[in-house]
Amino acid sequence: MDRTMLEQLAEQLRRRRAELLGKVQSTEDDLDEIRNDDSPELEDQAQNETIYLTLNGLGESDKLEIEQIDAALQRIIDGEYGNCARCGEEIAPARLQAVPATPFCVECAAAEEADNPAAQRARQI
Repeated sequence: MDRTMLEQLAEQLRRRRAELLGKVQSTEDDLDEIRNDDSPELEDQAQNETIYLTLNGLGESDKLEIEQIDAALQRIIDGEYGNCARCGEEIAPARLQAVPATPFCVECAAAEEADNPAAQRARQI
């Protein structure tokens, strides 16, 4: 992979990470507001609980994506970015442009999902 493409992908990862960190902070602020709501009405409490669970789930998926981005940025630093973490072969540049945080080539990503149901759920996020 050429240096220009690597730098562009690293910048794309950093921008997405900053975006997600802002989103996570906003979600956590919203969750704090709901937690601190002392509304005594049962209907309000039920609505707040539903909103809380939804926001909490969104926050967790964003945190998972941040972890994946951090791992990709570390692979760049280590000089391992662009090579599949499973088979060691080069990941197609088009795949990296589409999914810059991926640690796997297409074939290994499919195998990883087949071997690991948790990976299937993470991909859906």
